[in-house]
Amino acid sequence: MRAAMRSRSNGALHFRVNNVPVRLWGGNWVTPDWKTEVWDQERAARLFDIAENAHFNAFRVWGPVRNPADGFYDLADERGFLIWQDFHGMRYSLDEANRRRVREEASIQIKALKHHPSVLLWCGGNEAAMWHDSEFRGPGGPWPGRAVVEEDVKSVCDALDPGRYFHPNSPYHGIDANDPQSWDTHGYTNMWYVPGYDYLVFASEDTRISAPPLHSLKRFFAPEDLWPENYSPVWTHGCERPWPDAWRKYTTGASEKKTGPIEQLHDATDAASLIYRLGSASSIYYQDTIERQRRGRSPEDASGRRRCGGYLVWKYNDSWPQFYSGKVDYFLEPYQAYYAIKRAYAPVLLSFEVGDYIWLWVVNDTREPIEAEATIRLFHLDKNETVKEVSREVSVAPDQSVVVARLDQAGIGTFRREHILYACLRDFAGRVIARTSALADIERRLRFPDARLTIRLVDGALSIATDKFARAVSLEGDADGDAFGWMFEDNWFDLVPGEEKIVRVLGRHRNGRITARPWFSPHSTAIDYRRPGDP
Repeated sequence: MRAAMRSRSNGALHFRVNNVPVRLWGGNWVTPDWKTEVWDQERAARLFDIAENAHFNAFRVWGPVRNPADGFYDLADERGFLIWQDFHGMRYSLDEANRRRVREEASIQIKALKHHPSVLLWCGGNEAAMWHDSEFRGPGGPWPGRAVVEEDVKSVCDALDPGRYFHPNSPYHGIDANDPQSWDTHGYTNMWYVPGYDYLVFASEDTRISAPPLHSLKRFFAPEDLWPENYSPVWTHGCERPWPDAWRKYTTGASEKKTGPIEQLHDATDAASLIYRLGSASSIYYQDTIERQRRGRSPEDASGRRRCGGYLVWKYNDSWPQFYSGKVDYFLEPYQAYYAIKRAYAPVLLSFEVGDYIWLWVVNDTREPIEAEATIRLFHLDKNETVKEVSREVSVAPDQSVVVARLDQAGIGTFRREHILYACLRDFAGRVIARTSALADIERRLRFPDARLTIRLVDGALSIATDKFARAVSLEGDADGDAFGWMFEDNWFDLVPGEEKIVRVLGRHRNGRITARPWFSPHSTAIDYRRPGDP
């Protein structure tokens, strides 16, 4: 891969690699282990493995922490990741001694990293312009650091590495420094009102809080803190956070203000259901937001122009055991939201847009055109049957999003909310390219059936089917009491009758017992697993 060059259109952060359009789907990388800061190449490689499974193609190396070791950039080069590289520890005062020091430090960093083809761009730092802006901190006049980044740092980049794009700060430019309609934005729309966020230019950070899996929490929570005696999950006026006060010491950063739409989920009754509630809310947010940015435009926009050049979740990995904003926890266990992000980042994306009308879209971020047939089913939860089905042929060029159908115009008009929307995209040889499903109501108002799953091993992978609609199928592994390190290709997915879901086991265990259960069903199904080729 040769060094990437920037393609600019109306200020948009859109990129091309080897003259091929590439949109950045990934996350923010932070120090993998802050207990010692000792670099662990094996741990970093495992984090790359987990990112690849989620269809990441990019990381932003977050500026406030120390740059990763050379081995990180070697991995990125080898695996084809693109790196948004913040400068580390930038100081923005205008005194000449500081400006000289900034130029020297930028020079050192550029010389150390510019030979890596994975480095896509240089960025002059994190959130300095945004936090100076009067919209966030009060009137303070022009940001003094603007001269430092636009003159000093940029001049060093232009002299030492003129082929790469330089971005002054993250976020930067517009009606304020966080304007999603100009350059990049740090969304946090659960804390701020951010005008124009529905179809943004580039999200270099965006987060929703959830908790690691229960077996991870048990490793670093005090037992009495998981579900304190006499704790009530009812969130009445005056409550500050939707979890026990005992959880406060395990989190940070006003996390109670950064949840997903928890109001759509049932109240928790124990630690496991609280983790599910937070994880599902985060997943709902990420699925809705990422799919919308992947589409890049409203269905009424006939221009075909996808506005968003990339979306990087905050943050990818946890640096220590905590309950906050990671997508892979300190023990290298994926959060529930990780799997929602994986599905939303799929190179070929099939997605419903549910609003005043319901639209089905296909997004093609591969290099090959797609010629296929999309089948849309309206599935009734109580009747356990498909009540309507329509099909449409679809053609999608690379780097394009297209509307397959507006459902009412395709014959699926008014229907009761206890239906599931399901769609599948198959090539003309019958192979499944993509699939998706959506609820017609919020989860809190639906009653899901007691689905029973069947599991069989097919070439070492799990083949999973269901007799009724299965909401949030959860897979867990046990190897003589060890629940860690299983790593399933997909998890926390919905399943409709008639589907066969194939899930590979990607973790370190060679054998053990795997259990699957839809979240709202009392029925679990287990199977003894042995890695293919083992005696």
